[in-house]
Amino acid sequence: MTYIRYKGLFIASKILTGFLNTEGVMISHKTACRYHYITSREFVLDILSVLPLDLAYFINHKAYPLVRLNRLLRWGTVTKFFDRTIHITK
Repeated sequence: MTYIRYKGLFIASKILTGFLNTEGVMISHKTACRYHYITSREFVLDILSVLPLDLAYFINHKAYPLVRLNRLLRWGTVTKFFDRTIHITK
């Protein structure tokens, strides 16, 4: 249950995160940020990565390591984080 709460908070915080529009202007208006995030591909990947597919272990009583591959969908977010932190520290 803690896993789902943590991921839910992560998605909620990303809804309120500002973004750069096509002209390079930082947009921080709550409604515009929400619309931009929900209509983006990143939102779909975040939702798919949050699905608790580990529950398949309890249903089938067999270990399927491939069920956990949905967490790799977050790799884009991780690389974006590292890219931004590298640029900040230079």
